[in-house]
Amino acid sequence: MSTGPIQLHTTPPIWRLPSNSPACAKLETWLRLAGVEYETPALDFPGAPKGKIPYILEGGRKMGDSTLIIEHFRETRGLDLDRSLSPREQAISLACRRMIKENLYWGVYASRYVVPENWAEYRKLPEAMLGDAPDEVKRQFADGIKQSIDTHAHGHGFGRHSFDEAALLCRQDLEALSTLLGDNTWFMGHDEPTTIDATIFGYVGNLIQQPYEDAISKHARAYPNLVALCDRVRERTFPEL
Repeated sequence: MSTGPIQLHTTPPIWRLPSNSPACAKLETWLRLAGVEYETPALDFPGAPKGKIPYILEGGRKMGDSTLIIEHFRETRGLDLDRSLSPREQAISLACRRMIKENLYWGVYASRYVVPENWAEYRKLPEAMLGDAPDEVKRQFADGIKQSIDTHAHGHGFGRHSFDEAALLCRQDLEALSTLLGDNTWFMGHDEPTTIDATIFGYVGNLIQQPYEDAISKHARAYPNLVALCDRVRERTFPEL
């Protein structure tokens, strides 16, 4: 297996984050923590193997899904940020990561796509991806993205909640993460960051850093230890931001 630079297909840095996509930010953070060399070419979204980003190109092979990509590097290169964790700690980390990915992620969605004034601003990001395309094409592109993610959210179940209900569920997730983190420097209490730290930075960091004032974003900023953890991860992995 090649150990040279891979190609990481992601969105560009914004809001002092490596990406406005939580999964992209998580994966790129993990790559830096693990010391994986990578390049970020112009995003080829139509080429995404699962129809989603992030994805990588390694030795001519495309691979999607941030979790599966991390597992791939663990198996093929022996890169495991969680090697120092006990079986119980690994179970706690996995449970928290699943909660973040399968529930809190949809809070990011609700903040950006459900709150009208937030969507009016956020839609400018996908529209900008089309460069000099006509305004009507950009509008249709952004509307298509919203329609697609609204459909996915409804199918998942989270999109069936009112915004107030969504905010309550997210606050519970954030409170649980804050309680488990406590006074630790890194989430699992070890000397070095692990996969859960990259995950929190990608997902909670996006809620903290995005320029919106809805209830879900405010909940994320209400836990000083989570804010401080995201700052530490950024300083460790993306000092240029």
